[in-house]
Amino acid sequence: MAGALNRMTPEDLTDVLTMEQEAFGKMAWHENDFFSAITSDYDYPLVIRSGGHAVAYCVLRILGPEAEIENICVHPSFRKNGLGDLMMDEMIRLSLEQKASQIFLEVRTKNMPARSLYEKKGFRESYVRKNYYIDPSDDALIMTRICSDGSI
Repeated sequence: MAGALNRMTPEDLTDVLTMEQEAFGKMAWHENDFFSAITSDYDYPLVIRSGGHAVAYCVLRILGPEAEIENICVHPSFRKNGLGDLMMDEMIRLSLEQKASQIFLEVRTKNMPARSLYEKKGFRESYVRKNYYIDPSDDALIMTRICSDGSI
């Protein structure tokens, strides 16, 4: 079973970069993107480890009254075990703690499992960026969650 959420460290990057490349292909973040998040004062890079390896990760950015879920991924063999829920709840909690009034994210329009999770967490469709993703081509759906009620 996977462990709790922890702050991402440079030691996690080998596992994180492997998952990132497998999940996102040409749209994958690079090592310097994750290292920047690890060293940033306004990013919250988190991992879930199992057996000494990162098996899920996410990156939340909070700037002033806005938060953005920049990245979230669960290793395929650990999916459907609640890790996405756990990470989403923690990112929402951190956003509320830091007094963000809204949280944004973007997702492929065809990624129905992710969209379902986000909707369950209170995110609603805001607008579409046409042809945003490549390989395969897809639109990006921008979703927003208003944090006015203070609940996760």
